[in-house]
Amino acid sequence: MENLYEVFKTGIVIRQMYRKKSVRIVASLFYSVVSAYCINYIYNNYQHNYYVELIIVLISLWRICILNLPIVLFCENVLFIMPSNENWKILPKYEKLSYNEIAGVSVSWKDLYLGKRIDGGVVKFSVLLNYLSVKDKQKFQKNIEKEIRENN
Repeated sequence: MENLYEVFKTGIVIRQMYRKKSVRIVASLFYSVVSAYCINYIYNNYQHNYYVELIIVLISLWRICILNLPIVLFCENVLFIMPSNENWKILPKYEKLSYNEIAGVSVSWKDLYLGKRIDGGVVKFSVLLNYLSVKDKQKFQKNIEKEIRENN
């Protein structure tokens, strides 16, 4: 991942966090079965217009690729996190956050709170952290706390 340093100029990537392995496997199997069914349907129906099935296969392959992208990238200076609205975009973009901006995580792990812990100072930011494993959630909290302590 050295090339990320060239692109972002934010330091070396310390840690990457992905969706739970079970979520990735089940979703990938589902998309693979859908693709196999569409390919089988194309080969068995010669006189059929197969563009719809081909589009379904391409979307399935694209979803499998997106599922295997990291949700969180911890860098030396900043945190890159995939917002929940980027999950269905062709090339999802990561939001760049300073560690000092992070005020906390919601109980459901679907939202990240940004800003100062004062009245009107916190903003809710929708993220995909609920797909992390319990172990990764604990690591996420420890890494955030560690980076905040080091940066202050």
